[in-house]
Amino acid sequence: MNIAIIALCCIVTVELVLFTRFFTITKKISSIYHKTKWVITSHGISDHWKEKVLQKYACLNFINTLKLMILLIVVFIPFYVAIALSPYMHLQIETILIAPSGIIGTTLFATIYGMMRKKHYVKK
Repeated sequence: MNIAIIALCCIVTVELVLFTRFFTITKKISSIYHKTKWVITSHGISDHWKEKVLQKYACLNFINTLKLMILLIVVFIPFYVAIALSPYMHLQIETILIAPSGIIGTTLFATIYGMMRKKHYVKK
């Protein structure tokens, strides 16, 4: 029963990652980082303009990082719920999840499920 609930949590988590466009926000953060690096290393931009642009980039990066934090909380809600309800169902889900084998197992299962879903998903 423990493994079935953990597998269900993994599936719901992968679906939430895909539904919330998690990777879009990580790409935005990466893009801002590369723009920041380019501005800092550019010799053709004056320090005055660098200060203005870097403030804007810092603000955008902060907002996107907050969005990412909120998404991480939302994405892992199935695990939070399963752990919160496990004492009432007489399960040891948290014990399984904190063990190294549980961490590796859930990561592998979620990765394989995500890859299979991506491979067999047909956009309409």
